[in-house]
Amino acid sequence: MPTLQEVKNQMDKVRNQLEIFDRFDEEIEKAEKEVKAIKSKNADVQTFEDFQAINAKEKYIADMKAQRTKLEKERIDSIVADARKIDAPGYLETALEQDETVKRQRQEIKQKSIELLELIANYNENYKNTAKRLADEVRETGIEELFNRLNTSPEYSGASKPYISSGVTGYMGNQYRYLDPKADLAFFVNRVNHFEGE
Repeated sequence: MPTLQEVKNQMDKVRNQLEIFDRFDEEIEKAEKEVKAIKSKNADVQTFEDFQAINAKEKYIADMKAQRTKLEKERIDSIVADARKIDAPGYLETALEQDETVKRQRQEIKQKSIELLELIANYNENYKNTAKRLADEVRETGIEELFNRLNTSPEYSGASKPYISSGVTGYMGNQYRYLDPKADLAFFVNRVNHFEGE
């Protein structure tokens, strides 16, 4: 695992290699400003020495640019190779995974997830048991017998009518009201919001 200091050291190595190009650029810019300053003099005050200085500086600038280009062509592959060795993503990945707040929050999420799964299991069991208890209460009113009488009535059954259900037998609640513990958290939140909004 690379440390932040190692990343900085790798960056410094590349910066040091690029420094020579910065020096060339500074020198070229300085010479160009000097030429511009001489050329900005009024034509009637320019001397022979000024023209000599302009010619010498312009030749110097051209030589410096050519040397810089040649040097860059010679060194750029090596510099890029060193830049590719800078393992900032490796540092970031490792540092992020070792961050105490991130680790603590993951543990909290894990614990809350376990609690949520237990709560869902309890909810599903309670929903099923409550549905059964309510169905038993309705069954005690004699509804099964009433519907059985209608279904076995010679007048009704003889007319080729379909069987009518009391809706109590095997009642377990609405199957869509059970929560699947394999679903994601957003799904749970949306389902509960949907239940409460009805």
